This record gives sequence, C-alpha cells and structure tokens, in this order.
Amino acid sequence: TVGNVAAEATATIPYTLTSTAATGATLTANPVDNTATGNSVTYTASATACTGPFEYEFQARVAPGGSFVPAQPYTQTNTWTWNTIGSPAGGYEIKVNVRTVGNVAAEATATIPYNLN
Repeated sequence: TVGNVAAEATATIPYTLTSTAATGATLTANPVDNTATGNSVTYTASATACTGPFEYEFQARVAPGGSFVPAQPYTQTNTWTWNTIGSPAGGYEIKVNVRTVGNVAAEATATIPYNLN
C-alpha cells in the first residue's frame, strides 16, 4: 500500500541457466572423397545439441600421424574451401574445432579423412 515502509507481499520464480556450449560437432566434405589434386574441396561443419553463436577453426594434416596445421582460424563461418593446387596426392585428415563465441577453448571437434588422387 502507498505509504507503507515494509513489503506487503513478495514473489519468486525459479530460473535455470543452461549452457550454450557445443556438445558435439559434425564435418562433411564436398565432393565426399577422392578428388584429383588441383580441385577444390569444401568442408562444412556444424555444432550439435546446443544454441550458439559458434566459431569454427579448420585444421589439416597429412595422414597418418602428421601434425595438424591451421587451415582457417576461428571465425563464425562454418565452411572452409581447400584449394588443393600444389598438394601431393595421398591421404589427409581435416579437423574442425567448435567453440561458443567468446570462449577460448574448443568445446567439440570432428575429424574426417580425405584422399587426393
């Protein structure tokens, strides 16, 4: 009531914060596999079971066992196109790291093999 010093009624509501972190990632290639050296390959990543926005970092390595090297730094673009001109024929692995915008560490990763003829 107007003029009272103390509250006459209060109310509370429950509120739960949920994580927006990526809990998984997928990675696809187009063409799917086995293209000739000199062609381009487009990789598309997505984060799964989450909300976002997300950043994607693409890495590549000669398989098996080479070190991953950066191919595209973290951006909000979920695709990377590999121009294979100058890349020798053989096996490669492509990796994507996914993180929520503002985070410093990857929350999910996916890796797929790829062959150049």
